[in-house]
Amino acid sequence: MKEINEAYDKIQEMRKNGAPGGDNSDFNFRRGAKSAFPQIRELINAGNFAEADVMLNNVNPADRGAEWYFLKGCVFVRRGWYYEAQKHFQTACDMDPSNEEYRMALNNLTGRARGYGQDYRNQNGVGGCSACDICTGLICADCCCEMCGGDLIRCC
Repeated sequence: MKEINEAYDKIQEMRKNGAPGGDNSDFNFRRGAKSAFPQIRELINAGNFAEADVMLNNVNPADRGAEWYFLKGCVFVRRGWYYEAQKHFQTACDMDPSNEEYRMALNNLTGRARGYGQDYRNQNGVGGCSACDICTGLICADCCCEMCGGDLIRCC
């Protein structure tokens, strides 16, 4: 909520000064959305995702090309919305297959997705814990308790 309020305040300030995002923002974006992309990149790099997102959303849908989808994907990545980011990076790559920046972003994201959960898997036969390991441990504990006169697992 704090980011939204800061972005709103920034937009209001920009409107007062007549900067992009001001009262004539629709005209600026319709005339040439590409001219806003360097500023949007700066906002993303500075961590101002809310303002970058507002500027991206103001781009006329007819002007949303590969770079728009790439930048929108960058906003999603920085917010932790990886599924949406992947869809946008894929769209950017489909629209401009020769762009290495878009392809690298998509490959990095999918590479990270493949790596999720690696620490929890049984690697090289060392460590790990499965349901079978838990059941085996409980059965052994029950047998030990019964040998000592106790009853770990009670049946009704």
